Amino acid sequence: MAHYKKTTTMKQKLTLIAFLVFLFTTSFEQTIEIGQKAGEVKQLVEWTTRTQTGYDSFGNSKGNNVVWDMKYFDGEISEVIQCYSKQFLIDFMISADFCTHYIIESGKLSYILTQYEDVPVSKLKELFAKFYRDRKVEDLYFSEDFKNYSKIYLHENGLATVEYVATNLNDLPASIKEEINKKLNKYEEAKQQRLIAEGKEEHEQVAQNRAKNAYGGSGISKGPYNLNGRSGLSLPKPCYPGNEEGIVVVQVTVDKNGTVTKAEPGVKGSNTANSELISAARKAALQAKFNANKDAPAFQVGTITYRFVID
Repeated sequence: MAHYKKTTTMKQKLTLIAFLVFLFTTSFEQTIEIGQKAGEVKQLVEWTTRTQTGYDSFGNSKGNNVVWDMKYFDGEISEVIQCYSKQFLIDFMISADFCTHYIIESGKLSYILTQYEDVPVSKLKELFAKFYRDRKVEDLYFSEDFKNYSKIYLHENGLATVEYVATNLNDLPASIKEEINKKLNKYEEAKQQRLIAEGKEEHEQVAQNRAKNAYGGSGISKGPYNLNGRSGLSLPKPCYPGNEEGIVVVQVTVDKNGTVTKAEPGVKGSNTANSELISAARKAALQAKFNANKDAPAFQVGTITYRFVID
């Protein structure tokens, strides 16, 4: 395990090669989250350190500008630390020396402190204001979903510090809560607009399929299948049970002989909960037949997509 000790000697040992990798606190929203178990945080920090130290198969240095360590209290992990030397932060377009401290309380990640040795508080606030833009509320910088935020200050140890915590509206001033609620409403509106746009796009696709009438018949367009290495010998059209349009994706299990042994409708890609369309798609899928393949898995899984359209 690599151990970190804040001394000039350790710094001199670290290579000054900087990778164009954004490993700032906010980048860990996708991998390390507030509330994660201490062991998971340790594993992720150890892994990200290991991937950037040592040498590749060609003998090239991976950078070797990162070390990590842990602190314990009463036999439990209390802090996981990861330190970088001359690390290039691509979102801010600067190179910096910093340490990220993952503070553990009651066995879980409570909050994150990132402390910079060579970047002043004023510069951090300037960079954050440009990067977060409309997600800046007074002196706080919020994540896209507003579930977390960062605040910047000069720590008692003299280092410029970014503190990353979970959002608790009850702990925030009324002026900030009001502004967040406004932004959350806009966020939800934008989300709904995206969903509507996606729905319109799907509807247009259905309309195009209907116009092409690629498979013909009774207002039903039978969509493609996805079964790696197999060809469809017989794909019966489902009975059209009503006057509603929709897409039903059926997950099928096929044996070596090409027979569908199991059909589960309504998997990812479906856009209707109409029980009649779902039932019709399932019955049609069970009647489908694919080519035999002795080298195929005993039970191969794929999908058949049925698009029900109105002529």
